[in-house]
Amino acid sequence: MIEPAENIRLSFGAKYVAEDTASYILYRFDRSVLGGKAVPVERLARKLGLNVACETITGDCTRLLGVVTFEPQRVYTQSGSLDFTQPAAVVERDVIDRGECGLYNFTLAVMCAHFLFDSVKRNVADSGQLSFGLESVPSERKKEIDLETAFSEIARSDESAESFALKLVMPKNGFKRQTVEIYSLLGINRATLDPEKHLPSVLATLAERYVVPPLAVWARMRQLNLLQA
Repeated sequence: MIEPAENIRLSFGAKYVAEDTASYILYRFDRSVLGGKAVPVERLARKLGLNVACETITGDCTRLLGVVTFEPQRVYTQSGSLDFTQPAAVVERDVIDRGECGLYNFTLAVMCAHFLFDSVKRNVADSGQLSFGLESVPSERKKEIDLETAFSEIARSDESAESFALKLVMPKNGFKRQTVEIYSLLGINRATLDPEKHLPSVLATLAERYVVPPLAVWARMRQLNLLQA
């Protein structure tokens, strides 16, 4: 199990610290993903200490993508309830039934980020030694995840769990290199990228490579200044 606070004495007020922290976690998990491989997010979630499950919570992933719990507790589903003996990431089964592998991975990544943020906040409260700049993240027993809120949080703040999830699922160096390689194959660069002619194919290629939704790729490209200003 990866201890999220291990050797991390950093502040989100410092430039690039969020990127470095995500890279550190992935390095401890499986350093090969830093080179541009798709991150096996389900395995990462389990490595972090989350019990991963797929259950029918609402039956409609457009309403709710899932629930992440920060401690052992009961999660209610359409067929009853489940008692988890450890923190859990419960993804709405409708995501799987629709064949949305990219959405499944991104949902788990967001859940991992919320779990990490909560874990770090607990460590801060216990020791007073660590600072992630997460004062704006509420400490709750669980967090419900929906796509609209996730991307509004990405747009609102660089310190959101949703924004950190992008860094976990699309590591900076490998992602930037592969984006530049795709630009080169198309004979373009960031300044000459045509949003209608080039961007859809770039998003589709990277989404397939990293097994995430195209919208997540777009948000990550914007984070890394890989799109036109």
